[in-house]
Amino acid sequence: MARNNCNYPLMKDWTTDEIITVCNFYKKIETYYISGISRDELLKSYSDYTKVVSSKMLQKRIDREFQKETDYSIYNAIRNCENSNKKFVKP
Repeated sequence: MARNNCNYPLMKDWTTDEIITVCNFYKKIETYYISGISRDELLKSYSDYTKVVSSKMLQKRIDREFQKETDYSIYNAIRNCENSNKKFVKP
């Protein structure tokens, strides 16, 4: 279960819009783990996220930091979602 007061990993050079995009994605990852989410909604949000965080190396670093804060893996959530053919996905 996610901690109540976690610090999302954010980069100082991101614009306000980019921060909003990334935070919305983080929330969708948490929703996936807590109650499940629409597969299309999560994949759309992931697509938006990868436009902000295009570097695979940075994505891996953010995933580690996010998992440290929330106990949720971005990588595992997206991998499970991409491998599913269900409209609603959950762990």
